[in-house]
Amino acid sequence: MKKISFIFILSLSILLFNTQCDKIEKPYSEIGNALDTPDFPALQNVLQKYLLEDFTGHLCVNCPQAHVIADEMKTAMGDTLIVLAIHSGNYAKPQGAPYEAYYRTEMGDLISQAFQINAWPAGMINRKDFSGKRILSRTAWKSSMASIVRQTPTLALQILTSDPSEDSINVFVKTTFLTPADKNLRLYVVLSESGIVSAQKNNSSTVGTTPEILNYEHKHMLRTHITPTEGNIIATMGTPVQANDTLIKGYTLYLKNKPWKLENCSVIAFISDNDTQEILQVEEMEL
Repeated sequence: MKKISFIFILSLSILLFNTQCDKIEKPYSEIGNALDTPDFPALQNVLQKYLLEDFTGHLCVNCPQAHVIADEMKTAMGDTLIVLAIHSGNYAKPQGAPYEAYYRTEMGDLISQAFQINAWPAGMINRKDFSGKRILSRTAWKSSMASIVRQTPTLALQILTSDPSEDSINVFVKTTFLTPADKNLRLYVVLSESGIVSAQKNNSSTVGTTPEILNYEHKHMLRTHITPTEGNIIATMGTPVQANDTLIKGYTLYLKNKPWKLENCSVIAFISDNDTQEILQVEEMEL
């Protein structure tokens, strides 16, 4: 078992939930019988973390400026901000060389449609509503983030992976409820990748060459979903969970004939309230 992501010291108990792994459709599923559940370490230093979903595309001339803002926020916030670049819409469609790359994903298209993204670049921070606006222009990202009153987290996430084989890697996500909850909650797990070099339209000389940067480095790119696109139900209203309740989900991500460079990839897990759509906690682990 390699690499561990963890966030709070707490006695772990399993009360209402079992630890059997979910079975989902290929190419993300279990191999044969239930996966062997690993031993997770005690949680340490729980932090409330935030997901910046950056809606982007290689044909979007203003998107490199948004990427700079995301990088600046990440530098300032460190591990408490996780960035996910979602290539979607017409600006992410492949064209003739040098824009033949296809970076759109099923998950990215579904998220963009669900939240009616109709302008690029755009962003969401934990899918929060900021004075009636959930979809934010790039110039509002920093001020919106600064306006959030930091609260004690109600959930903790841990991620473990197996050592990858030639064909697959197993991913395990543990949810710990730090406070009682009576909500409809879903867990989503996705794969992101950085270090992808290809062409990007650009209209700002402060970012790079114009009207395009041929060797642009794309970061934090959503590559695929690991849970089903609709996520996994981890709590249901009317069936309350208690503090210290835990739930482990296990998945197999198939790697054969995929373009991803695993050494540049991260697993991102997040939990959202199915009624408000707000993300309550997020965690990332580099592979």
